[in-house]
Amino acid sequence: MARALSDQGFTDGPHLESEEYIGGFWIIEATDLDVALRLAAEGSKACRGKVEVRPFQTEESFKALLES
Repeated sequence: MARALSDQGFTDGPHLESEEYIGGFWIIEATDLDVALRLAAEGSKACRGKVEVRPFQTEESFKALLES
């Protein structure tokens, strides 16, 4: 890996210096936000990390939005 000189000194490559990292993602289907949050809490305990919940736009939900 290349080392680059920046204003703060040397870095270990073309990535940001951070204590946090992205380890992957899950896509789940939940009936509502409460179920999604409960599943996220269980996943957070299982992987001992932070879990972020975001809505996912499906083709059906997008079509319904256009029709309304």
